[in-house]
Amino acid sequence: MRCWPELLIVLLCGCSETALRTTDEAPVEREQLPPDWTSCEQGLVGRYLNLSADHPAVQAEIEASPSGPASFERLDPSLDFGGSWWPVDEGLEEDPAWFSVAWTGWLKAEGATATLLVAATDDLWVHVDGVELLHVGEGWAPAAHELGVGAGEHQLTVTFAHHRAEASGLSLRPLDDSRLCPGVERAR
Repeated sequence: MRCWPELLIVLLCGCSETALRTTDEAPVEREQLPPDWTSCEQGLVGRYLNLSADHPAVQAEIEASPSGPASFERLDPSLDFGGSWWPVDEGLEEDPAWFSVAWTGWLKAEGATATLLVAATDDLWVHVDGVELLHVGEGWAPAAHELGVGAGEHQLTVTFAHHRAEASGLSLRPLDDSRLCPGVERAR
C-alpha cells in the first residue's frame, strides 16, 4: 500500500483499518498518554516497515526489532492476522517477503498478570513499560504466555519481524480481562 502525502487519514475498503500517517510527513516527537478506558477503541497503532532483501535484519539472527523509515502507520483493531499475512508490498526485491511491524499502545491488566495467546511465524517481542517480557521465535503453534505486569495501565510495544519463515502469520490477543488500546498521542 502506498499512502499519498495529501491523504492524512485513509479508510481502507473492506476492513476497519485506518492509515494514520504517511512516510512523507515531517517527524514530530510525540508522547503517548494513557487512553480513556471507558471509551477507547480496542487495538494498537502499527508502524509498518518494508525491509529490502539486503537489510541487516533479513539475513541475520536479530536480537531486537528492525528499524528504518515506515511505509505507513495504522490502527489495527486486532492483532489476529492468520497464517497468510503480507501487509507491505512496494515493489522492492522479493516483496512482500520481508517486513516488520511495531505496534504501540497500552495494556490494562485487571490483576497481577496479563495472559496473552500468541502465535507467530517469525520473531515477536513484547515490551511492557520498556522491559522485554516475551520473545517468541519461529513456529506457528499458539501458546499462552502469562506476563507478570501488575494491575493497572502499562505502556505496550509489540514487534513482529518477518525475516526467515516462508509463511507469514501473527495472532496475539488477551486471554483474560486485560485490554489493549491505543494511547492518546500528544506532540512534545
